[in-house]
Amino acid sequence: MDGDKGLAICRRIQDAIAGKEMQFNDQSIPVTVSQCVVVWDHEAGMDALIASVEQALAATEPNGPNRLERVGA
Repeated sequence: MDGDKGLAICRRIQDAIAGKEMQFNDQSIPVTVSQCVVVWDHEAGMDALIASVEQALAATEPNGPNRLERVGA
């Protein structure tokens, strides 16, 4: 699967969750999801793949909730 297809799947997941709320005691809490897609070139080793995943996950946090991030070609 390529990165564009991966992002499309993530967007469908994000759209399915959008607008949902969780009830906690007497409060409604909005539900969001942040996801990352890492494109593996099948040449990089496992350490490089894991580093890319960690980079993508780290990229979602400072940009706010409900994010999609992509790392790789």
